[in-house]
Amino acid sequence: MAKVGSEDRRLTLDLVALYDITREYAVELEYELGELEDAATDDETRRRYNERRRAVRAARRNLPLGTDLAARTGLIAAQDVWSAELDTLRTR
Repeated sequence: MAKVGSEDRRLTLDLVALYDITREYAVELEYELGELEDAATDDETRRRYNERRRAVRAARRNLPLGTDLAARTGLIAAQDVWSAELDTLRTR
């Protein structure tokens, strides 16, 4: 019985860590997009960076919470998208 409780705590801690890491990707991406928005030389480019930054912020605020597979899958998917987008922005 104690082993099951220990495993549940470990899984919960893993999910919390996954949530925190995913959230950090979003915060970094928001910052990068804000920097690009500020450096944009035309209104259309500035608007596109602003819209993407706002979309990332909204998605960050709605990250799935829970211990089910769907929450874990959603966090991993968001992490993959945001990390790829950060890599793309940083190699420009």
